[in-house]
Amino acid sequence: ATPPTVLCSVYSLEILYKRYASNSRLSFLCVPLERSEKGMEFNMEINKYEKVLEDFIEKTKIRLNDRVKLILLIGSFLSKKYINNWSDIDLIIVVDKLDKEIFDDISEISNNYGVKIGITLYSEKEINNSLIDIKTTYYFYLYNLKNFNIPYINVNFKIPKISKELLLDRIKIGIFNDLHVCKRNLLYKDLNKNIARTQFKLIYNILKKCLILKDIYPLNYEETFIKATEEFNFYKFDYLKFIDDYAKDTIDYTKLKIISINLINFIEKMEV
Repeated sequence: ATPPTVLCSVYSLEILYKRYASNSRLSFLCVPLERSEKGMEFNMEINKYEKVLEDFIEKTKIRLNDRVKLILLIGSFLSKKYINNWSDIDLIIVVDKLDKEIFDDISEISNNYGVKIGITLYSEKEINNSLIDIKTTYYFYLYNLKNFNIPYINVNFKIPKISKELLLDRIKIGIFNDLHVCKRNLLYKDLNKNIARTQFKLIYNILKKCLILKDIYPLNYEETFIKATEEFNFYKFDYLKFIDDYAKDTIDYTKLKIISINLINFIEKMEV
C-alpha cells in the first residue's frame, strides 16, 4: 500500500521528521511556502494541484461562458497548506441560475480529475438574497478584508460586503449547530472511522469559529490548532498524527472522545 504522505513546508520538515522518524509508513512531501535562501522551487506535487485548479477554471469558463459569475478558492489550499490524500480543492461558484445544464456541466468537469474538488454552488439570486451558508459568509468577509487574489470573477459581479455583525451572528449559530452534531456523535455505541473523521472536522470547525469570535481568522488546520492552544489553552491537537492514524486505521477513539467532551465543556464556559 502507498504510505500516507504529509505535505509540509521546509521550515517544519525537521520538526515533523523527528516526531515521526520511527514511522516507516509515513512519507513527506516538502513544499517551500516561500523560497528558501537556496532558491528552492515549489514541489511538483503542489504544482499538480495548482494545475488541476487552473484547468478546472479554464474549462468551466469555456463551457459556461458568461453564465459563470464567480469562482472563489477557499479552504486550506487558499493558504497552500494542502495535506495530500486528505484535503480537497474547495471552491465557491456563482452562476446566473441553477438548472440541469449547470449541474451536469460542472459535475462532468469537476469529476474528471484525480483530485477531489469540493464545490459550494449558488445562483446570483441566492447571493443577492443572502441565502448563503456560514462558510461562504466567512470567506466573503475574508476576501473583502484581506484582498486575496480571486481565481475568476465576471466584470459585472461583485462579492457582497459582509458586515462583521452578520458574520459573528452566523458564527455563533454555527458553533451551536456543530456542537449539537458533536454531542450526537458521542452517543453512538461505537465510534467508527467515518464518524471519527466527522468528529475531527467538527472539533476543527468549532475551534476555528471560536477564534473568529476573537477576531482571529485562521485558514487551515495548522493555524487553527496552534492559535486555539495559544488563545484558549486548549489541548494541542496533533492533527497530522490523527490524519496518519486515519490512513492506517489506528485511530485512538477513546482519546478522540475525551477531546470532544473537553471541547463541549470549554464551550459551555465560554461567553459566546
